[in-house]
Amino acid sequence: MAGKDLEKGLEAEGFEHDFESGLAVIPPDKIKDPGLEPHRVRMTDKVPSKARNAEIQVAAMFLVSVLGSFFALWAYVAFPITEDLSSVRANNLFLGLGMTLSLFGIG
Repeated sequence: MAGKDLEKGLEAEGFEHDFESGLAVIPPDKIKDPGLEPHRVRMTDKVPSKARNAEIQVAAMFLVSVLGSFFALWAYVAFPITEDLSSVRANNLFLGLGMTLSLFGIG
């Protein structure tokens, strides 16, 4: 009875369709949670000298990133863009090299 009153009210307000809540279909065969993979022990976990080498490699990559950033800033200042097109070429070349080094260092 309440459904018919609702339909009449919706038609009077100009609504075309009566959307009921609960139209979602949930299948009974849900995908099971696979869980976490077992931890694989890395070489850096086993051997302290390998862990130290990995730390040095990461620090070197960050140093390359910092140097590339400074090189890009230097190139921006050292090669100003003037009216001739050769200055644009040099600016783009060295600025691009500096940005490449800085982004490469981040990994």
